[in-house]
Amino acid sequence: MSMSIENRPQTRKNIISFIVSVAISVGLLIFLFRYINFHTLKDLFLNLYYPAILVYFALFVSGIAFRTWRYKLMLPGVPIGFFGLAGVTIIRNLFVDFLPARLGELSFIWVLNKRYKVAVELGGSAFIGAFVYDLIALFPLLVIAIGLSPLRAQETGKWLMILFTGAFVFLSVVVVFAKRFLPLVIDLLSHPKIRSFVRRYRFMGVVYEKGIQIIRQLILLGEQGIGGKLFLLSLGVRLSKYISLFFLFFAVVRSMGYTLHSLNPFTVFSGTAFTEVSSLLPIQGLAGLGTWEATWAAVFVFFGFKRETAILSGIGVHWITQITEYSLGILSLIVLFWPASKKEEPWQLSVSKRSLKKMEKVKVLSGYVKGSGRFLEVGCDKGVVGYFLRKKGGWWVSVDADHQNVVDTKALLGEGVVMVAEDLFPFQREVFDHIFCVDFLEHIEDDSACLWELRRALKNGGELLVTVPHWDEGMPLNWLAYRLGFKKEYYGHVRDGYSVDALRSKLEETGFEPFETRTFCRFFTEGIELILNYLYQFVLKKKSIHDGIKGNIAPRKKEDVQKHRFSLLLYKILYPFLKVFSLLDYLIPKNRGYILLIRSRKIEG
Repeated sequence: MSMSIENRPQTRKNIISFIVSVAISVGLLIFLFRYINFHTLKDLFLNLYYPAILVYFALFVSGIAFRTWRYKLMLPGVPIGFFGLAGVTIIRNLFVDFLPARLGELSFIWVLNKRYKVAVELGGSAFIGAFVYDLIALFPLLVIAIGLSPLRAQETGKWLMILFTGAFVFLSVVVVFAKRFLPLVIDLLSHPKIRSFVRRYRFMGVVYEKGIQIIRQLILLGEQGIGGKLFLLSLGVRLSKYISLFFLFFAVVRSMGYTLHSLNPFTVFSGTAFTEVSSLLPIQGLAGLGTWEATWAAVFVFFGFKRETAILSGIGVHWITQITEYSLGILSLIVLFWPASKKEEPWQLSVSKRSLKKMEKVKVLSGYVKGSGRFLEVGCDKGVVGYFLRKKGGWWVSVDADHQNVVDTKALLGEGVVMVAEDLFPFQREVFDHIFCVDFLEHIEDDSACLWELRRALKNGGELLVTVPHWDEGMPLNWLAYRLGFKKEYYGHVRDGYSVDALRSKLEETGFEPFETRTFCRFFTEGIELILNYLYQFVLKKKSIHDGIKGNIAPRKKEDVQKHRFSLLLYKILYPFLKVFSLLDYLIPKNRGYILLIRSRKIEG
């Protein structure tokens, strides 16, 4: 017999990167604010020149239009309207600003696939093509801007002009001859030794196959003869962006005594383009805050602007662009993923997919569904866990002792859903290979009788997996839940939960041999869930108690979802940020989870 508590090692890399990004943002902003004061910053925003702001916004919108038109040409035959594709483009802009090292560019592929079911290889080819044409359009503009700015007289400027000219020529040659050399790349990657090596690893194999398909799509794109149009549209994208930022820069610095004629647009263009290099850094401030402003200040001081002007204009320009792109990006997310704009998702899934606790439970339990066999899910609730587990394979039956739960689960899963008594299941002896008893024992009076019944239905040597609330000493959120007014009745429980020893003893008494013990759903995940339950139970529902077996600390029927749809929409927007926050769980050593899981084998006899 072996027991392993907290045997799931997790990488801390992502959360450490998040903390480093926050630290960089805070540190750089504190450094910059040493040279300015809040009153000056407030005056800057109060004295913005709004006619120039309107020009900025008009050019910003035209840039989105050019970018969307370019994507439209790169996605022939894809049934997406212009405005729908514009929404995808705006969402892409949102994540480009938010994520480091231009990782947000990949959101374009993700949104196309999730919202419009566009194949990853088709979205990937459009993404790569747009990236290449962006660079081809950018380099000659940089050469012209440097040549017409004070930087041309310096040695650095001359070398940059040579570098950018060379990069433009190289990329242009690559695009022109892509139809010839890309098939050779496919032949090289298709070599039996390379193919056999990458297929040893599942992830590498998937990336390899998708990569081959993307290259084929790029070849097809090159055969359409639209390179000239793509280049002109890419010029439109770049010119719209940098001219709009010039007018935004003027709107910010006009109150400092600058006029439109006193500003060299080519200097501003060069400074803006060089500042964008900071977005390529693998580690930067959160959403670019701090790193972008600091880079802008350094570049514009180099171009001869006063330090205070450089810092204030950097903050003004960056914050206004962030507010613009985040507002439009969030609005586009709502419009594109609003349930009315697509086939309505079952209400159970729409709620549970954004429950950190529920989805962690699904992830953990899915890891124990391997191969074929007969599976019994006890405590199907509204069918969400069973919905995901059935996708992993096997022959499934789901049961519950609550009539409404059975009705809702049948609506989601269809066949294989049965109503049972708490201690009497309508199955013959030794029918199932695996039984998953999911958050069920804490809801019934006679848990021993239930376990004996599960033992009867399980084959000799079969496995029983049980999850229950983990209730033990030294778990502060259990204490806090009581202080917030959450009694076990609100959860539909007849007992608060189980300690490790109590549940192991109960299993051993009823003919099972425990062989694995673990906990999950740790402090921050449980804490977020507790706060959300409190808001729903005591704020939205005004402390009403549901009389069903599963309590009422979350929406329990479609009417609840409709009634609180605006609150749930707000939570849907906040969910990605809560998900990131919950990753703090992996920084705390010996952090016990608030869900207890024990696997056991049936002892013959």
